[in-house]
Amino acid sequence: MGNIHPRVVSADNRPRYNLDNYQLSIVFHPAPNLDYGQDWAAMLEVRCHDLPRLMREGFHWSDSNVVPSLGHYEPLSLENKEEMEGMEGMEGMGGMEYMRTWTLLEDPGDEEKCQWSAELALFGPSINTISNFRPEQLCRDNIHSVVAFDSKGRSVFCYSCKEDDECDINCIYDHLQPRFGSWWFWPVHKMDETAPPPYGPIDGVNPC
Repeated sequence: MGNIHPRVVSADNRPRYNLDNYQLSIVFHPAPNLDYGQDWAAMLEVRCHDLPRLMREGFHWSDSNVVPSLGHYEPLSLENKEEMEGMEGMEGMGGMEYMRTWTLLEDPGDEEKCQWSAELALFGPSINTISNFRPEQLCRDNIHSVVAFDSKGRSVFCYSCKEDDECDINCIYDHLQPRFGSWWFWPVHKMDETAPPPYGPIDGVNPC
């Protein structure tokens, strides 16, 4: 059984990339303003050298950043479920039974130049849910919360979609936060709308 926090590792089980200066976590729900009754939940965990650069330039990614050979799925154990429900933004997700992951790299073709790596973990109640899901289905409207930490584990950024949750703060660049119009963590590349799935639109899905 794998860890609920998937991570890119080398053959000797050591981190393949020294990208732990900063960690960024984005939690997604289909209806982020609801506390319960979600059909799925997802968490994108990003490790990077230079979070200030990502804030200035935007965290850009698309399906071309996915490394197909590193994805996997597994049923969630009771321990996994308890850990998941203890995560920020994942409370009330006890109905999730499976996890599927995708690994993303800034430049899959040149690992040495990667400034960030990421793992997208999808949680769903059934195999069918996680099998039919594609990362490009995620939309800015699905974002429930975002947090970022420095190498000492100190919070440097926080955002919540809930208006009554006063936790929006950016300790690196005060003005780069959603309430001031900056969605630096979600300027995701548009997918090719002329291409067939999985690289083009999926019926009934708003590519945002």
